[in-house]
Amino acid sequence: MHASGRITVWSCTQTPFAVRAELARILGVTVNQIRVIAPYIGGGYGAKTNVKIEHLPVLLARKAGRPVKLTLTHNEIFFTVTKHAARIRLRTAATRAGDLLGQAVEIYWDTGAYWAYESQLDTLARELGVDPVELRRRNLYREGELFITGEPLHSLGVRESLDQVARSLRWEEWRAARRAPEGPWVYGKGVACTLKNTVTPSGSSAAVKLNEDGTVEVLCATVEIGQGARTVLSQIVAQEVGLPISGVTFAEVDTDVVPFDRGTISARSTFHMGRALQAAVADLKAQLVAGAADLLEASPADLVVEGGRVYVQGTPERGLSFVQINRRQFGKGGGTFFGHGAFKSPGRGVTDGREHEINSVFWFGGAAGAEVAVNTRTGEIRVLHLVNATDAGKALNPLQVEAQIRGCAILGYGGAMFEEVAFEGGQPVNASLLAYRIPCAADLPARMEAIIVETPHRDGPYGSKGVGETAVAPVAPAIGNALADALGIRLRDLPLTPDKVLLALRERQAAQVPPAR
Repeated sequence: MHASGRITVWSCTQTPFAVRAELARILGVTVNQIRVIAPYIGGGYGAKTNVKIEHLPVLLARKAGRPVKLTLTHNEIFFTVTKHAARIRLRTAATRAGDLLGQAVEIYWDTGAYWAYESQLDTLARELGVDPVELRRRNLYREGELFITGEPLHSLGVRESLDQVARSLRWEEWRAARRAPEGPWVYGKGVACTLKNTVTPSGSSAAVKLNEDGTVEVLCATVEIGQGARTVLSQIVAQEVGLPISGVTFAEVDTDVVPFDRGTISARSTFHMGRALQAAVADLKAQLVAGAADLLEASPADLVVEGGRVYVQGTPERGLSFVQINRRQFGKGGGTFFGHGAFKSPGRGVTDGREHEINSVFWFGGAAGAEVAVNTRTGEIRVLHLVNATDAGKALNPLQVEAQIRGCAILGYGGAMFEEVAFEGGQPVNASLLAYRIPCAADLPARMEAIIVETPHRDGPYGSKGVGETAVAPVAPAIGNALADALGIRLRDLPLTPDKVLLALRERQAAQVPPAR
């Protein structure tokens, strides 16, 4: 708390401006009375958004008249997130050939899981006697087709992702000659697809500052949560302004300093903030060109910005460095050029389907595949091979994209095989990292693959779009489908654990044995 009454909050948040707005509402003050600083934070996975405990240290600081720091224990963290379960009932109509005709869906859902559709699709394939991959190929959207909301779909890499996954799993060979059981171990393979939107509409603003030595500082509210946002945004700025990436740095994410951004959520940063930064650099370059045009006695249209210089096209030696332009503009000590830019995605979100609105400025497309081994005596499940193919639009940093795909796959794998909050009397009984199991390195599949699919997006920076999240959703249904392929039994609850396998096997055996007389 400042003597003036202003409040400064350091928060591990993905949405500093949302935290500022919510704190202002809670405390009954205007947003300019609150400053939120977001440092480098650990993985967010969507859980570090909006206000959680930020108001508590503020109230305590007001009372004490001194700075207050509040840190949660691992146990307490479980009470700051909400990941509800879902009950989903699906009825699907299809032709004998496998063309989908319609669905009746009943969902009791409060931000729950997504895996039911792709699981039922495999059940349908088995009923129809149609190959699961072929059933999906027959019914996947194609480029330019209209979505259920009426909007045309663009940059849609789902089909390519599915084909890549099937190729990696050697699907055709598997269907022709399955792997024989080995003692109690039986084997199966499964696939799943995903198509996801990003929050739309949403806006991002950014600024770039040309320093007196010709380097550039970026002012934007994209939070670095381990996804490598600063690396890829540095690449975009460096490419646009014509500097090496070492010539680009970032200001701290501070709502007193950086412009507004909707948040580091929904895998929107590369697309939205990338577009905002492209606009900001264009503004900066226009100022540099205007300043250099008079000094070089040339038309702005004839000038090129490249390599930290502005020069006359075709005559590189006739030019000025950024430093020279700066000093001639502001004097010997130098000054600062600022470029400003903003991007707002079109559309107004999901409608009743009768209007052709843009419900997502870009679509995530991807697929996953798994091969599993299941021990019919112990129920043990081993994922031998997990493959994810994700449509990145255009991978601006392929190593980084591959790492994101792998990270998402591990997150999805944890939810599929290990993670579960147990309740008694409405209270969690395993709210600790000891009792709540997440996969460690020894638990991961023996073989993991991350495949980058590229279908450049016409509106994204250099064709890019979001990557994060895409590889999470199809992992659980892919493993579930592989498990059903191996056992001939469908498990409908996550996580997929040995006790559930054994229970399902016993129930099947009991159903097949006539009751004793």
